[in-house]
Amino acid sequence: MEHRIGRRIALTKQVDLWKGGQHYGCYQLVNIGRGGLFLDCDDQRVAEGKIFTIRFSGPKNSETQSGGLKAMVVHCSNGGAGLMWVGLNESFYADLGSMLSSVA
Repeated sequence: MEHRIGRRIALTKQVDLWKGGQHYGCYQLVNIGRGGLFLDCDDQRVAEGKIFTIRFSGPKNSETQSGGLKAMVVHCSNGGAGLMWVGLNESFYADLGSMLSSVA
């Protein structure tokens, strides 16, 4: 099933994945969009159906940065993992925009 909303843009940044207060690791972002993101990731713990908090690596300079955004793994392959944003609403998109502006 296709989960993409709109188009994705290529963005080469490091992101941290967190789950329940546990840091899963730092992964390379391949692309990102309004519907989700794709990570260069071969970690078996990043499996379909799991929900993670996504934080961009680097200085924690905003409330959004320190809080992160939720995404669910919807696809895993040898090339990486596709994640779909969870909790899509106007507030979420404002937070996503702020997070992207802080790392662009």
